[in-house]
Amino acid sequence: MAKRYIVFKRQVSEIEDIEEMAKALEKIAAANVHYLNITSQKMKEYDKEIKRILCNLGTRTLFHPLFRQKRGKKLNVLLTSEKGLCGSLLNKLLDFFDLKTKKEDKVLVIGKKGEELLRERGRKADYFFPAQKEIPQKEDIKRIEKLVISQFLAGRLSEVVIFYPSFESLAVQNPSAFTLLPIEERKFREETGKIKEIEGLPIYEPNKKQILDYLIKEYLGLVLYQIILEAKLSELSARTVAMEEAGENAQKLIKEITLKYFREKREQATKSINDLYSHHRVFQTI
Repeated sequence: MAKRYIVFKRQVSEIEDIEEMAKALEKIAAANVHYLNITSQKMKEYDKEIKRILCNLGTRTLFHPLFRQKRGKKLNVLLTSEKGLCGSLLNKLLDFFDLKTKKEDKVLVIGKKGEELLRERGRKADYFFPAQKEIPQKEDIKRIEKLVISQFLAGRLSEVVIFYPSFESLAVQNPSAFTLLPIEERKFREETGKIKEIEGLPIYEPNKKQILDYLIKEYLGLVLYQIILEAKLSELSARTVAMEEAGENAQKLIKEITLKYFREKREQATKSINDLYSHHRVFQTI
């Protein structure tokens, strides 16, 4: 009890360590946000070129099997992260997911944290993939892309909808849903209608059908990759803000505990002086 102020000193040291960790995570997340923005812009240019070629292939593009509704179950893809530390981002996404989906639908979860939160709500995933690293690469999503496309073409899936946190700004991320399959004809027409066609008469080798099949799947993979990039951007933005707030809260707590530390130390020092003075007076009377 006489050394209680030492406990406060130990607490300050521990909170300072937490503050340093929060600052480090904030800096890492902020740096990755900048890099993801650049990557996202590059992917938009690639997407534009694919659409340009598809536009040149004409109406035959719209007769591809990936544009047609199939029989089968709906697949809901839940796009989350491997870890938390991003405020209420994932809980808001799960609330939106519960609101928009049915329990009989199939579920594909990307991210360990999403699987855990889904299990807590009494639901389970039919398919699971770990979330991509801090900077996702297009090669990382090939397995997901192949599974979704093959299941849809085989007639086992009627629709594939992706649920993810869309990026609005560094401080704002909203849960969203995007229909990946079947490809929406109206939306596809609108997107390709804004792009200037290739001039001249291009030659397609080995033939237009194979080129079309390859490009449609490449287009879908690119759409999926862009959504994953946006979800990762939302996650890192939310983590940047959350870690900044954590650092500020840690500073406030350090000030409060430091004040308690000095107050307790002063009280202990005063008590020790009073005890010494009392003992001195006692010895004087003997």
